[in-house]
Amino acid sequence: MTFLLTPYAVAQFVAAAMSAAVSVIAWRRRTVPGGHPFTFMMWAVVVWTLMSAFESGSVGLRWKLLFSQLAYVGTVNVAPLFLLFVLRYRDRALRLRPVLVAALFVLPLATLALAFTNPLHGLVWPTIELDAVTGTNVAIYGHGIAYWVSLAYYLALCLAGAVILVRAVLRSPGLYRSQTTVLLIAVAVPWTGA
Repeated sequence: MTFLLTPYAVAQFVAAAMSAAVSVIAWRRRTVPGGHPFTFMMWAVVVWTLMSAFESGSVGLRWKLLFSQLAYVGTVNVAPLFLLFVLRYRDRALRLRPVLVAALFVLPLATLALAFTNPLHGLVWPTIELDAVTGTNVAIYGHGIAYWVSLAYYLALCLAGAVILVRAVLRSPGLYRSQTTVLLIAVAVPWTGA
């Protein structure tokens, strides 16, 4: 495999390393409300960014597709884990039934299966080609129905989590209000860049 260390790949490697550091710190504090889902969410971010770095630097569509598929192992888990984190952060006594937790991951697992079998049906990426206009090593992914359905689902989960956080800010006293406000701002930053 040929690999080009592009500035974008370097930035993704740095993001993966930072996310890994946060994951390690979170693991040490996993007993706090929401600690387990937050830790797992951050490890999902590590997988997502690390595989995306390899995708952006790898040369050839075969390798780019493989790393995109591997990135989905992390990608599909971030939103459900975020919602679980917010629910546990807001209410430490909350006990979700395992069937409800499992239900959150049905569509992500289906999306992951579709990503790995994409060459057979094209439901996630109907087309993947190198950018012919600039002649660079950037892959252009067409998006199929499975991509759009999963994106809508993930955005709905993230929006639900954000709404729960807003309500928590409005109801929290003193120090907890400040902590929850900081968390809400951290959640809002990626939305403003989208």
